[in-house]
Amino acid sequence: MQWVENARSNPRIRKGLIAVGVAFLMYVLFGFLALPAILKSVLSRTLSETFHRKTTIQDIRVNPLELSVSVRGLTISERDAPSTWISAGEIFGNFQLASVIRGGPVLSEVRVTRPIVNIVRRPDGSYNFSDLLEEFGKKRAKRKEEERLLKYSFNNIRIVDGSLDFDDGPKMNRHEVRKIQIAIPFLSNLPYYADRYVQPSFSAVVNGDPVSFVGKTKPFTESLETTFDLNVVDLDITNYLEYVPMQREYEIPSAFLTVNAVLSFTQHKNKPPTLRAEGDVILKDVRVWGRDKSPMLYLPLVKASISPSDLAAREFRLASLRIQEPEGDVSIDRDGKINLLSLMPQEEKENVEEAKGRKTTPNEGSGTKEPIFSVASLRLAGGKVRFADASRGIPFKTELGELRVDVDNVSTEAGKKADAGVSFSTESGETLELNGNLSLSPLGSEGTVSLAKVVLKKYAPYYSDSVRFDVDGGSLDARSGYRFAGGDGGPEFRLSGLGASISDLRLRQREEKEEFLRIPALAVKDAEVDPGRKEVVVGEIATAKGTVAVRRSVGAGTNIARLVPEGSHPAKPADAKEPAGIPSGGKAPTAQPWRVTIKKTVVNGYAVRFEDRTTAPPVEIVLDRFRLAAENIAIGTHQRGRFSFSTRYNRQGNVSLGGTFSADPPSFNAKFQADNLPIGPMQPYYTERVKIFLTGGSISAEGNVSVDARKDQPLRAGFRGDVTVNGFSSLDKDLEEDFLKFSTLHFGGVDVEYHPTSVAIREISLTDFYSRIIVHPDGTLNLQGIVAKEGVGRDNALLHPAAAGVPEKTAPADNASQAPEVPVRIDTVTLQGGSVKFSDHYIKPNYSASLVEVGGRVSGLSSEESKLADIDLRGKLENSAPLEIVGKINPLAKDLFLDLKVDFRDMDLSPLSPYSGRYAGYGIQKGKLTLNLKYHIEKKNLKSDNKVFLDQFTFGEAVDSPDATKLPVRFAVALLKDRNGEVHLDLPVSGSIDDPKFSIWGVVWQIVKNLLVKAATSPFALLGAVFGGGEELSYLEFDPGSSVIPASDNAKLANLAKVLSERPALKLEIEGHVDIDKDREGMRQQIFRRKIAARKLADLVKTGQPAPALDNVRVDAAEYPKYLALAYKAEKFPKPRNFIGMAKDLPAPEMEKLMLTHIQVTDDALRQLAMERASRVRDRLVALGKVEPERIFLVEPKTLPPERKEKLRDSRVDFRIK
Repeated sequence: MQWVENARSNPRIRKGLIAVGVAFLMYVLFGFLALPAILKSVLSRTLSETFHRKTTIQDIRVNPLELSVSVRGLTISERDAPSTWISAGEIFGNFQLASVIRGGPVLSEVRVTRPIVNIVRRPDGSYNFSDLLEEFGKKRAKRKEEERLLKYSFNNIRIVDGSLDFDDGPKMNRHEVRKIQIAIPFLSNLPYYADRYVQPSFSAVVNGDPVSFVGKTKPFTESLETTFDLNVVDLDITNYLEYVPMQREYEIPSAFLTVNAVLSFTQHKNKPPTLRAEGDVILKDVRVWGRDKSPMLYLPLVKASISPSDLAAREFRLASLRIQEPEGDVSIDRDGKINLLSLMPQEEKENVEEAKGRKTTPNEGSGTKEPIFSVASLRLAGGKVRFADASRGIPFKTELGELRVDVDNVSTEAGKKADAGVSFSTESGETLELNGNLSLSPLGSEGTVSLAKVVLKKYAPYYSDSVRFDVDGGSLDARSGYRFAGGDGGPEFRLSGLGASISDLRLRQREEKEEFLRIPALAVKDAEVDPGRKEVVVGEIATAKGTVAVRRSVGAGTNIARLVPEGSHPAKPADAKEPAGIPSGGKAPTAQPWRVTIKKTVVNGYAVRFEDRTTAPPVEIVLDRFRLAAENIAIGTHQRGRFSFSTRYNRQGNVSLGGTFSADPPSFNAKFQADNLPIGPMQPYYTERVKIFLTGGSISAEGNVSVDARKDQPLRAGFRGDVTVNGFSSLDKDLEEDFLKFSTLHFGGVDVEYHPTSVAIREISLTDFYSRIIVHPDGTLNLQGIVAKEGVGRDNALLHPAAAGVPEKTAPADNASQAPEVPVRIDTVTLQGGSVKFSDHYIKPNYSASLVEVGGRVSGLSSEESKLADIDLRGKLENSAPLEIVGKINPLAKDLFLDLKVDFRDMDLSPLSPYSGRYAGYGIQKGKLTLNLKYHIEKKNLKSDNKVFLDQFTFGEAVDSPDATKLPVRFAVALLKDRNGEVHLDLPVSGSIDDPKFSIWGVVWQIVKNLLVKAATSPFALLGAVFGGGEELSYLEFDPGSSVIPASDNAKLANLAKVLSERPALKLEIEGHVDIDKDREGMRQQIFRRKIAARKLADLVKTGQPAPALDNVRVDAAEYPKYLALAYKAEKFPKPRNFIGMAKDLPAPEMEKLMLTHIQVTDDALRQLAMERASRVRDRLVALGKVEPERIFLVEPKTLPPERKEKLRDSRVDFRIK
């Protein structure tokens, strides 16, 4: 041949052919000689390890040319025993080159010759291979995944001359099956077909009886169609179930099988063979029990009519499936285990979670055809399901009856949709009906579902642990369209056109007998729920004529707050578990929030009753005629809606609110109006804290309210409008008399903001008000006891000095706490038509007075430091004594500023006689009081000028009172009262209001006490405080030895004369005194000067000149030596003489010394000097013409020298007032 010659002549071709020949030779030698030994070793070891049993192989032959393998003498022993479990004379397989192309083993022939299987059923029901079932079952899920990925095609499968020995230990029986001949055309999941196939057949000798299934083959046809008739009538399959090598947690005491079907196998020339099935399969009287003999499932009749189905093409088609009157018993035990899950094989239950978590996808391009299952008509009728759940705190039971399922044309083929309908009713009359379409590939359904007469109370076991109330009544009706679609991204579910209604809903807390909520009707319309988009849209929610009862109890709070148990999870039995087969919830992933929109909400005719049992008596508030209408309630969409709300308050007042709002973020802006809301119902809340009883009063308000509660921002709120309190009246509980009442308290133009906080009020007006101020018999003030404080009684609020003394001012708070936290502005405060009645029951006899026509205006109040308010308040005491308060004030600023003038004129004092008698010891016969007070506070410093004017004040008779002062009050009044019967006092007070010991009235009281003490001890000091001069009026000083009143003291005597003239009731005592030493020397000097003046006076007489008084004679310096010498000469005392016996002429100093030495001043002379001084003062006072002589008395001093006083001369005259 030419190509041979070319190959021989071409070295490259020759070398290639030689290489191929060598490789082929090596392949053949390896296949025939080496591979069998390798396979024998590997296969023996692998099977031994896999089955945990000793495996031996006599011989393996491989024909690399035919691609066939023959395993001969295979023996697998029993576990831990030498006896044989499985053996085979030969296992032959013929591989095809298509295995490489198809990606899986393709065998044209598989033959097992003389197989022998020994099966032993032990007394405990297990088998000699049960250990393998348990081991392989645990790996089944993984193995199924591998099997799904493995592609194969086994053709012309034959078992030749097989044997099976079955040793049934529990029944002490032995079964032998011999001469087993089985022919199976193919087992494949690959689109591969062989050139020829064996005809399916089965034959064997069972316990000596031959059994065979041989099909009928149509001759003379290319297809060689072979058919098998399968006819089984009422086969009791329970006899065979116990031999199924698997553990079961259930029993099947009854089950009968009837089969009337035809199987046909057809070989086609140029396409794969077909295996068709057609006929009926009937199950009768199927009963399934649990291990405790409890019924689980009963199927009286199940009939499946098989349409022509090509099993080889993995098609399973049913013309009809009829299930008549099935019964099921579904139960969940205390551990949460569902009984029906016991029907699953154990390994299926253990791997259910793993299987759910594994995502499987078909192998695209593999050519593998997914199985097709279809049912043209499925009918389930007359079904009944009994359900019991013991896993809840309260066991639950129900029974579903009249169960009906109708499905037409259901199929696993892609895009096929079936018509489906389900309905049932319960023993309580509840019904469910579902109608729609159903698709299995992809999984999906769309239709409508309706519920009717669902008894809410019945399902309490499922919500009772999550709430603290019981549902005493109520039924639910609902209808909705639905759509469900499965997909790679997860299932999608949606409800549309949802409508639901609740009738006669009644809720009651378990510890109470009365219902707290009753809703006759509640309807939800046109709702849509889309869990995938997390969106809910509700067309309308409407409810009417419901009642709500809110109760508050001691130690328990409100019933509404106790509807849900503490904690976030409902309680359940400690040993309870989640139902088996239900995945336990893990940590939910973070996801977007739900969006909820309610287009319209109407609540009409409701009544809310609030009862607070923590007070005595209980508070009861009723809100009826309750109406709420809202549009566009949106959560998660940042949309604003509108709402209106109105209700009647305690059958008297009315409240309405309407405007816009947002649920996300929470905010609203609305117009608010309240009319005639009674205050009385709220009284028990403060009745223990105050000592008054409200007898009338109502609140009205109108304005705008806004609230903005944005996330991560402080709450903002505000009110703008007017607030009015009308017809307020109250009684003092102790006295049962009016305490405070007024016609109107109006707050106009209120503008209150929170964050930033501010308060602005255009006007505050109080009209026709009346207040009662009472001093109780124990000395306490009713105002101080109105607010009851823990641990503080009336003993801490004593008013009268005799009961409490002068109260000390408490320490002021820190400046920071006193500083205004918010800006405040009040434009105008108006008082009109006010009256205050004061009664003192502490004084005996009692005292009463009334302040009437109280009115006025305060304008410009502000917390700004620079703004001052004008104040002008007026009133009258007993319609006669006018009161007027005017000035400027800024009480709202951080530093108080006050500049006030208070005028109180012509108050009649005789009604105050009880006070005077008790504390002064004398009644008041007559008198009037006028006060002119000025107060100035700036930078915490007080300056006040308190002018007091008493007109014709006269004490009455003495009163025997243990509380009366011992001080000379009458004398003090006499000192202060002038000739016109008037007393004028100026009592200035100053100090720091930050000083905790500083008190204005404390200082005033101390001044009054000091006046009385001074009246007793230093009356001239008191007079000096009034007229000036102070202590200087109590004495008059003289020069030593002189009785001449110094010219510098003329003003003092004039002032003293004025005091005595203005106070004719006073008498003056004058007592003269001398300084023994200084006045003695003074008198000596005065006598000396008088002697010299006498010499000059004698000369004046001699010359005929007028002779003045001796004390008025003045000797000048030039004349002094002459008259000294004459005076010396006239002296009679012995004088120094010269040697002739005549008196010597001495120098002036010597003469002065001798004269002074011989002048003697006696005590009588000193006493006479003291008397002369007193006389001269008396004469001077009388000479001034203002003091009557009979009111002045000269007093003989007990001692010539007076009482020593610092900085005063003993040469003086002392005055005493009587």
